Amino acid sequence: EQDVVCSVAAVQTDDGIVLVVTGDGEGVVRMRRADAGELIGKWQASPNPVIDVAIAVKARRVMGAYGNGGLRIWSFGEDGPGVHRNSPAAADGPPLGATKALTLPTHSGWITSVVISGNGKLGVSCSLRDTFVLIWDTSTGKILRRLDINKASRIEPWAVATSSEGDWILCT
Repeated sequence: EQDVVCSVAAVQTDDGIVLVVTGDGEGVVRMRRADAGELIGKWQASPNPVIDVAIAVKARRVMGAYGNGGLRIWSFGEDGPGVHRNSPAAADGPPLGATKALTLPTHSGWITSVVISGNGKLGVSCSLRDTFVLIWDTSTGKILRRLDINKASRIEPWAVATSSEGDWILCT
């Protein structure tokens, strides 16, 4: 059973498995194998709605943005999230022993979009209330750069995307 899905992200592993991560209005994050619908993991990520999720399978990370302006990054064990975990506990916690690695202080309002570069090194976030985009080091949680949007234009960043290696960022 799942509350209303607020966000979804998908990625294909090197062995061809498609993983889907969802976040819902009750603050729950779920990870499934797309081919079989198998629930790999489920965890209460926040008491607030999960506004957006991102996944970088090579770096074994999931990033989640929450209705209170919070941002968290989870790291996974060496087996990675694409490995089948045949156990009744699979639905009771983060997949394959994932741990909440970082809780990051971020924006002044709801984060509208997050993304992790394909290599997993960079995380990017934006907020509807703020006029900037933050670029993160996903292993340390350190802000690497703040990109200010032209305040005079009253443009509010809604969505972000990166290239696979994080060489460029697109903000709309």
